[in-house]
Amino acid sequence: MFLTGPPPLLLVTTQKIDRVKQICALLSVFAVISKSGGGTFFIFRGWYNKISAASPLLKGVIAITGMLKPEEKKKIINQHKLHEADTGSPEVQIGLLTKQINQLLGHLKDHPKDFHSKRGLLKMVAKRRKFLKYLKNEDEKRYRAVIKEMGPKK
Repeated sequence: MFLTGPPPLLLVTTQKIDRVKQICALLSVFAVISKSGGGTFFIFRGWYNKISAASPLLKGVIAITGMLKPEEKKKIINQHKLHEADTGSPEVQIGLLTKQINQLLGHLKDHPKDFHSKRGLLKMVAKRRKFLKYLKNEDEKRYRAVIKEMGPKK
């Protein structure tokens, strides 16, 4: 059975296999299960809203990996945009990077030996620092407003 919309794939890891299977059966979400040396991996295939509905039930059972959700991204863009069609101003870019950095910091607290994610974090921090430097050189007033609002370290 093929569904329309974006492919709702979600990769998760867990040790509580039975609980995840129960939740998948309850929501009619298909899960592909594979074993590896680091644990059990689940790739969920199902409707996006069903997976979103499953997220609160799965909290504490599994760790869901991923990027910013489109809803979160739109919310951040609406908070920091300078005009109606603004998606690329330094303020918006700094806001998006700050949110991603905070998410990745939470992941790295749980997984301190994840060096690939740590490298990605360092790249994001450097990118945000460049945007802040650019903003400081272009408009000191906007720079101070961003620092005051978002609180990234200088």
